[in-house]
Amino acid sequence: MLTTNSPYNLNGGGKADLLRRNANTGSTAIWLLNGVSIASSKILSGIAPAWKIEQVGDTNGDGKADVVLKNTTTGEVKVWLMNGVTLIGIGSLVQSPPTGTFNPKVVKTLR
Repeated sequence: MLTTNSPYNLNGGGKADLLRRNANTGSTAIWLLNGVSIASSKILSGIAPAWKIEQVGDTNGDGKADVVLKNTTTGEVKVWLMNGVTLIGIGSLVQSPPTGTFNPKVVKTLR
């Protein structure tokens, strides 16, 4: 069962690439495409099926799509920083709101 099968620009090449995840095994395939041809591919395995792909987009400003995953059991959120088929880093996002009173103040207005 594939849960994600959508085109994204994973390597910054300006062409759609494909990210596919098997919901049963957790295996994730990345295909860098050149039209209808696969230019490069990689299987990322060892990822528990509890992790679901939430979003794909450039989170670090390098022009390449990154992958945001959420653990459906714990609610934990991680970001895979990608460079094409290469996973260059993993970051965790804090999902909990801050505790205490939140009192925002205007520091400067732009006119």
